[in-house]
Amino acid sequence: MKRLLIPIVTVVLIIMGVLHFRQSGLVVKVDMPDVIQAGSEITVNVTISKGNLTGFARFQQDLPKGFTVKAVNSANADFNFEYQKVRLIWLNLPEQSDFTASYTLIADERLKGTVDLGGKFSYIDGNERKTLDVLPKTLSIQPSSNIDASLIVDVNDFDKSSQPLLSIAKTSEIQNMGQVSALRQRPKWYQVNNAYLVVLLVNKNKIEKLAKLEETIPDGFKAESVDSKNAIFSFEDNTAKFVWNVLPSEPYFTIKYKVIPDAGTKVDPLTMVRIFGEFSYLDGDKTMLVDVIEQDQELEGLSAAAVSEVVTKASTASPAPSPVAKTVAPPEKTAPKQEVVREIPVVVEESVQPEPKPVSTPAIAQISKPSAEIKPASSSKGIYFRVQIAAGHKPVNADRHFSRYQLQYPVAREEHDGWYKYMVGPFNEYKSARDYRVHLRTETPLMDAFVTAYNNGQRITVQEALLSLNQQWVR
Repeated sequence: MKRLLIPIVTVVLIIMGVLHFRQSGLVVKVDMPDVIQAGSEITVNVTISKGNLTGFARFQQDLPKGFTVKAVNSANADFNFEYQKVRLIWLNLPEQSDFTASYTLIADERLKGTVDLGGKFSYIDGNERKTLDVLPKTLSIQPSSNIDASLIVDVNDFDKSSQPLLSIAKTSEIQNMGQVSALRQRPKWYQVNNAYLVVLLVNKNKIEKLAKLEETIPDGFKAESVDSKNAIFSFEDNTAKFVWNVLPSEPYFTIKYKVIPDAGTKVDPLTMVRIFGEFSYLDGDKTMLVDVIEQDQELEGLSAAAVSEVVTKASTASPAPSPVAKTVAPPEKTAPKQEVVREIPVVVEESVQPEPKPVSTPAIAQISKPSAEIKPASSSKGIYFRVQIAAGHKPVNADRHFSRYQLQYPVAREEHDGWYKYMVGPFNEYKSARDYRVHLRTETPLMDAFVTAYNNGQRITVQEALLSLNQQWVR
């Protein structure tokens, strides 16, 4: 009889599609379909039966590259998706003993294969942090029939690809040249110059400043600028970058660069070099991203009518610009290297940070002070930086709550959109704020601290502050 019960229970769990794990009366269930179509989305429900548990808690699910997430119902948690990690963080768990949070899981159009998705639920029991593991469930990815088979990548190999992630958001209403877009003319080989010439058309519409175009080229080649249209050009780690403080005044313009083979790299003039690119820009306080579309068409010297036609044609089969979750920066193992001295990146780590993260309250034996002197700002006027350490929907006594962390600076509180946000500072220099953020993440339990920026007390994006102060971003 016992031998029959185990298979029966296993079958029931598979049919329900529910992962669960019990510990001291606590139950966490992650419910999702077994199959997702590449280029589409499914809903993930996280149901928590917490019993009498209160206070800080966090649910985390790690996703492979090729998946993105958007919130549906956070159940009063701080929802965050960055570095391929889904996080739901509660400073104080809901009063209900049972509640459900939901989010949408989106698969890149080029994916195929299977992936095991589990999760962890962390909470504080007394002064002890505990973790409950959610058993992994296999999710099958059905390949898309709307994409070239040569571009389809197994989900387990997607992070090894040099291709940028495709935006999933689509649009069916493209009006003339209204959509921001970037097109690449198919690279041409010029034997006399021993190089490919790459021509790109940027249709910027009404975007005026703070933009970046990145092109990833294959190993064995290097890139050199030919016409950057006043952008700051750099080439490092197989990536050619064009960064604009202020974009050209025209609604569209072309830029050019050369792709030159390294010594020993064999080139077949009949085989076009494969390049993948992204154009990102600021739209209000959001960083927007659009893929560069390659066209077998001349892009230089086109009339306005011709540009409108080619942009409209390309855009109808391409994603619309979509907000970037957190940053264009990839996970730690492929994190961007420090930029060249004169370049101010358009997209930086703290620039599009979603709603901030609360902190846990474990017992702290001893916390070291920063090893180097970090100078705060002399005033909070003009442009300055702070380090946000926590946020929640209910206010707390900042002096009492954060005294256990032995912080070097006093904690200030802001109220915004129903959130109580807690930060330290201010700092005149981004590097000082970044150094203190690093100290907090490495030497205290405040592992979700991040840098924010202000202009006369009003929040602005970090990249705006860096550009205005002519300061360098430091990872």
